[in-house]
Amino acid sequence: MTHNHSAELEEQECFSVIETVRRKLGTDGGFSGYLHAITGVLAVEVFFLISILAGWGLKYFVWGNLALIIAFALAWIGATLYPDLDNSKSTSHSAFGFIGEGLSVVFRLSSSIIQTVVRTRKDDASPNPHRGFYHTLLSAALIGAGVWFLTKLPQTFEVPVLGELTLGQFFGALFLAAMIHLFLSSIGKKRMAKIRKGFAGEIIAFLIAVAVALLLINFIPADQGYLWLGIAIAAGGATHIVGDTFTRYGTPLFFPLTVLTRKRFWWYTRFGTIESGGEIEKVIILVCSIISALLFVAIVVLLAV
Repeated sequence: MTHNHSAELEEQECFSVIETVRRKLGTDGGFSGYLHAITGVLAVEVFFLISILAGWGLKYFVWGNLALIIAFALAWIGATLYPDLDNSKSTSHSAFGFIGEGLSVVFRLSSSIIQTVVRTRKDDASPNPHRGFYHTLLSAALIGAGVWFLTKLPQTFEVPVLGELTLGQFFGALFLAAMIHLFLSSIGKKRMAKIRKGFAGEIIAFLIAVAVALLLINFIPADQGYLWLGIAIAAGGATHIVGDTFTRYGTPLFFPLTVLTRKRFWWYTRFGTIESGGEIEKVIILVCSIISALLFVAIVVLLAV
């Protein structure tokens, strides 16, 4: 037996043990929704910083339009939570209340189908939908593209008070509101929990996000379109997925390309073995918060000069 083959068997055995433990304990050592949101804040700040330094983002984002900058940032940060809709115990699942139940079923069922149909003999014949298709970079890109496509639909309809809207405008407002709702449910989890009590509370909580979304859209130039929203949601999803790759279970980050190198479609890439929860997560949150504050100061200084 060659050294490479022996190493591969050892890695497969290790992966099998991790998967067995995960199934029995009902956990994957994934980060909390709050930590995912904090990494989203970091990621969007890094994007803005690079954009300012490189100059290529200035024209597109119309830096004089503060509403567009805020909407883009909120959508990116909120989108760091949606991949966990494939987990029935996630922040995103609970944030959407009874609608979250339905969304979770759709995410879990579709992921299971994709994982069952698209596989090799080395892949699990009975895959766990969490950390499945919706934890791949491909899914983040497709969802972002799908959002952009829906926001371009030209069909019109009448809405009381708002007047005539296109389907694209409706979907743009809906997706932005959904991402803002996820943002509020993670960063402001305790306060939102007080609002989201009972059916009426769930509705009120989402209407707050809708109001913020409509207010921002009102100040964004109509000819701007919604490409920025598709990019933000794709980037937010990718931020979540890359973050989970640093946990002990990893993600099928590079699906389907791993079939070429690992002979598996669902090969779980791991950049680290971080355990979430407890003191380690508090330390990570503290470090990320400090870096985020420094980046914010740097961005303000660069915009001021």
